[in-house]
Amino acid sequence: MYYNYIMLLATLVIFFIPFFIIVKNVRTHKTRAKWISGIIYGIVAVLLVITVISDDVMNYTDANIGLGLLFILVWNLTVVAFVVAVAFFIRKRTQPPL
Repeated sequence: MYYNYIMLLATLVIFFIPFFIIVKNVRTHKTRAKWISGIIYGIVAVLLVITVISDDVMNYTDANIGLGLLFILVWNLTVVAFVVAVAFFIRKRTQPPL
């Protein structure tokens, strides 16, 4: 019964880590990138939370393909965000100080 909520919490925490790294490694004068990454995280997180709650309230007897596809989408976005975060991290570490 609580499996969906545990998966939701684990997914949102792991999904937050790359966005946190991106926000910390973007220079302070580029607030647009911070806002965009925050909006993307918020939209995907809200969709995921709504879908999990909807699945729990409706109490489907069969598999919810929408919930599975949304988890796959979130994990794919997490991989992309992690690659971007690593690129930002490497770029910040290799640049000479000003």
